[in-house]
Amino acid sequence: MTVCVDLDDDVAVIRGIHRACVLDRGHLVLTAAPASSADDLVRAMLITLNVLWRLPARLRPGGVSLNDVGRDIAEWEISWALSRVGITSLWVIDADRAKLFAWLWLRHTAEREDLRLVLHTTTVPDHWQAAALTGCRVRTISPEQLLNPRNLSLTRRHAGTDRRSRG
Repeated sequence: MTVCVDLDDDVAVIRGIHRACVLDRGHLVLTAAPASSADDLVRAMLITLNVLWRLPARLRPGGVSLNDVGRDIAEWEISWALSRVGITSLWVIDADRAKLFAWLWLRHTAEREDLRLVLHTTTVPDHWQAAALTGCRVRTISPEQLLNPRNLSLTRRHAGTDRRSRG
């Protein structure tokens, strides 16, 4: 898991992520809206992967809470779509806007699907967000590392700090 703390909220960093991280290269990029729930991110992922239509009609609209069965259906569709497209990394722009359970869902999804998870934040993760990363290998990188491709490989793990998060 990688966390990029972009305190300046530099639009060049976000543009760079979108330019470098495209679906046909194995990257999936989501943007968290303010107060994004896990259900919001599930739907955003399904839309980006172009498989929202595969959910039962009653589960498609935003604002409809996914119960256990609905979540199982959505996660199966996500898993199928990720493997079909060949996604190996998941990038979340403005991840600090997402709620705690959304961070937990992102973490569990990345672990379940064996994805590299990159969280772009515009604030330092708070206590609860840091707690959601407890036990993970967390590498922090600066926005400059994302802007300068010579300093950061999108696939290798050599820059930044590579440590287990204690929360």
